[in-house]
Amino acid sequence: MTTAPKRKHMPKRRAVPDAGQPATPPRRRPDLRPQFFLGLEDSTLVATDTLLQIKDTVIDTVESKAMSVI
Repeated sequence: MTTAPKRKHMPKRRAVPDAGQPATPPRRRPDLRPQFFLGLEDSTLVATDTLLQIKDTVIDTVESKAMSVI
């Protein structure tokens, strides 16, 4: 009786899960919701020249359906 040598470069096969059960538990997605400091009490947005310029750039980009890098 001969046996084939084990191949180190080949990954092990995964067991086929039952039809009703997933193979691995689903991963939790990271919380990608925006986190704003403006939700804090007494926080305000300071309208600097740079902020206003970026706001104008974003508005122009969206209106022209273009792409922009800030």
